[in-house]
Amino acid sequence: MFKRQSGKNKSYVRQLSCIAKYLIPSFLLVFLGIVFFSSAGRDDAYIAYWSSYSLARFGEILNYNGERVEQGSSLLQVLVLAFINALSGINIASLGKILSVLCGVLGLAAVYRLALKVRCQSGFYTALLTATSVYFIYWSFGGLESTIVSLVTLLLILSYGAYVTESRRIHLVCSIVVTPLFATVRPEMPIVLTCILVGTIVVVYLKKHISVSNSETSCQVFLLRLFKLLGISIIICMLVFAFRIWYFNSLFPQPVSAKSEGVSWMVFKSGAHYFLEQTLMSPSMAIIALVTTCGVGYAIQKQCTENRISPYILLSLLFLGTYISFIFFSGGDWMEGGRFLVHMLPVAVMFIPFLLNSLIKSRLVLRGTILLLFAVQMQAIVNFAKTQSTGMPVWDGFDHYKSFALEYRASDFSWFERTNRVNMRDIPAVYQLNHIVERLLAYKNDEVHIMSMQMGMVAYYIVKKHFGRVRTVDMRGLTDRIFTGCDITSNLPRSQKGLDLTYQYYFTNREAIEKKSGLDGPDIIFDLFGDLIRPQTVVDYGYRILYVQIGKVHSNSKWLPGRSIFATQFIAVRNDLEVALADFKRTKLSFQQLQP
Repeated sequence: MFKRQSGKNKSYVRQLSCIAKYLIPSFLLVFLGIVFFSSAGRDDAYIAYWSSYSLARFGEILNYNGERVEQGSSLLQVLVLAFINALSGINIASLGKILSVLCGVLGLAAVYRLALKVRCQSGFYTALLTATSVYFIYWSFGGLESTIVSLVTLLLILSYGAYVTESRRIHLVCSIVVTPLFATVRPEMPIVLTCILVGTIVVVYLKKHISVSNSETSCQVFLLRLFKLLGISIIICMLVFAFRIWYFNSLFPQPVSAKSEGVSWMVFKSGAHYFLEQTLMSPSMAIIALVTTCGVGYAIQKQCTENRISPYILLSLLFLGTYISFIFFSGGDWMEGGRFLVHMLPVAVMFIPFLLNSLIKSRLVLRGTILLLFAVQMQAIVNFAKTQSTGMPVWDGFDHYKSFALEYRASDFSWFERTNRVNMRDIPAVYQLNHIVERLLAYKNDEVHIMSMQMGMVAYYIVKKHFGRVRTVDMRGLTDRIFTGCDITSNLPRSQKGLDLTYQYYFTNREAIEKKSGLDGPDIIFDLFGDLIRPQTVVDYGYRILYVQIGKVHSNSKWLPGRSIFATQFIAVRNDLEVALADFKRTKLSFQQLQP
């Protein structure tokens, strides 16, 4: 009786231990994100949020102008957000952040599972190191698709690895379900998926013919299953492309068309620079990057020298190699926090415990090493919050949430928007632009045309309130095809931010551009200004400045101020419409007046 009770107690303790290993990393991810960043990332997320809103509200994926243009980069994110919003009614801007955090937490569970498949007893350490990786934390609170990508990637490797290893029907069904999720989570993923599977087939084929062991039979079985997965993947990816052509009349989302310059040496150099800059940003980041590289190298060496093939390791390594190649050939990204690295970060981090468990036999030394890496990661979090974050520490977030810009109706916005300094910058602009648009709509009794290089939060809320009565003109070409489809502007250089069209170029060639594109002159121009964009340029071409913001958006944190976010922004109206705004008070706002 005593032994039976003792056995039950041990089983109960093991279950509690297993649950704790799942919950501790998840708690750390959420806790560190809230404490150090509150709300992170950029307002580009609103471009995808609009597509979700239009699908939930109107039953169609539309751009700001009501056209079938895919302005979001993640079709999967658009579909998921629209579905949840239709069921719950929760504001999509808040849902985007919540979904991002949730996918980060689920990603920890998935990488825990994958690490156990790769090497027993590595799960907890892998989840712990992922949960305390600053880039992963930051973009879990960023609202873009980064953690959705990493989660779906992990699920793909788990399902494909299970099917290749065991070939059970449930694993095949899981693979078939996960494949369209992967193919739609980012525009490049159909190509990435094909490269992964073809690369895996090549490696297994070579292993079969080079190895002198008894692994030939298993290699043959692996090859048959991999070819089946490749066939399924090609069919699903072709269906995704067919849908995009039918619905959007384009193989890829509009941001790809606006940003892609094709393959060139300059693009490759930019991608390589981005990768190295983000991985070696600080000494602490460089240490983690070095250990990760050693882990990946060790895994490659083991797969080359051992007779036994691990599909989980092979798929993981080929995903890392393929996605790093994509970063190089795409030119990288302009946002802070290694956004593209987050897509593959959990898979890469998994090879740190894989290496340490293989080389360190003493459990005490192993735990000490993991603890040391944990300390290094914490230092990286503090350094990033101090120098790069667009959010703010939670204690300053509470102060801003209670008092920031209440006269500009900041209370209409969520916690995430009132504690992210990029969003805070735009709240007064939304208020002022909305008043101007309402005046012009009443005066013109027709569409109001708004031109800008900024199509994030401001455009989202203005279009949401006046959909069908305003028309946006995106100079970067991310949300419409006005300039990417015009002969005069379509051949302009492209960058990580989109089409490189300046106001000077537009106004100089205005008549020809408007004739070719069918565009009427914009009624309103709003934008950020600085060294490259000056309000005086639009004044010289027949516009009047009605609203200007100056200064910086501070976090008010002495120790963790984050990166500099300039509040400099203007709104200008065409001179012939001045009569509709004759009594409108011209405003120059110093942003420091709004902050506690």
